Amino acid sequence: SIDIADGEWKLYAVPRQNNLLSFDVLTISFLGLVLAGTCGMFAKELASRSEELSRQVDEKILLLAKALREKETAMNRITDSVVSVDKEWRYTFLNDAALVTHPLGREKTICKVIWDVHPEMNGSVFQDRYHEAIQTQKVMEIESYYAPMNTWFFVRVYPSPEGLTIFYEDVSERKKAERQIATEKIFSDSVINSMPGIFYLYNKEGKFARWNKNFETR
Repeated sequence: SIDIADGEWKLYAVPRQNNLLSFDVLTISFLGLVLAGTCGMFAKELASRSEELSRQVDEKILLLAKALREKETAMNRITDSVVSVDKEWRYTFLNDAALVTHPLGREKTICKVIWDVHPEMNGSVFQDRYHEAIQTQKVMEIESYYAPMNTWFFVRVYPSPEGLTIFYEDVSERKKAERQIATEKIFSDSVINSMPGIFYLYNKEGKFARWNKNFETR
């Protein structure tokens, strides 16, 4: 009660609609329970999907690792040397045969720039063709002498959007044999052409195989 100058008054605060308030409270409580249950089910579903996704990711990783091991095994069985570089010219793969021309070893070569590992290659035909393969995305073949190693190499370059895969082999023995054959042919031609008279050879089919210059003029 509160005393007022004009008399004694009693003030009360009461709800005008008690039934409606009770209904609202029950409704809100029910909706809260439904929402909580829905959120719980959603969280459970999300957790189960997360576990399934993790399981699928693990399976894909295992399959990828297996494929990479099989690829590496296959590449190591190839007698040609094989290396791969990315778009930044950094080594991403070397097979066993390629270690002969990479004395730093596989671990110390991977991720290094090819021009840093072989600085003598700068300005060479190999560098020019590698850049051309990246730009044109066309397969390149190179046969050239590499002076720093005193070696003739035959190289096949396979480009991709990710970089280059390079197959190469030492063909120095073949080039040496070719030079020897060319030298012997020059010598034999010189001997035949210095012979007096006409000289010629033919095979079993009657086709001429060799002859001297006198034969051509008679």
